Amino acid sequence: MTFYTYDYLHQSQSNWQYGRIAVLSVLAVIFILFLIHYLRNRMDIKYKDLSIIVATLLLLVLALQYNDFNSIQSSSKQTGQITQTVKQVANRLHVQPKTISVNSTNVNANLMVKTPRVTSELITIQTDLPLF
Repeated sequence: MTFYTYDYLHQSQSNWQYGRIAVLSVLAVIFILFLIHYLRNRMDIKYKDLSIIVATLLLLVLALQYNDFNSIQSSSKQTGQITQTVKQVANRLHVQPKTISVNSTNVNANLMVKTPRVTSELITIQTDLPLF
């Protein structure tokens, strides 16, 4: 069974989003540079072709980003919920949140929590009831 630490839950969702923003920024800068070269040298058609290719890539990446916007938003909310749950369990058990691991990246009915104080037993949290 796979357990996820508090640090993993807290940082895993934001790393790849920064990568996408970096790719978008680089493509936008390259597009602007090729467009400027084309506008300066209208007779040199290679810059026009390159700017069209980069613009197409930029539109493709923007469309993918827009398509994933809802899933990014949903996963951010779920990550926020599970990290809050881990903090509440840590406060209740009087341990640091970094020492707690959970078996899921979102809050569900059979969430198991593994702590250093309880190594052989796992705590099952019912999410239909108030947590603490």
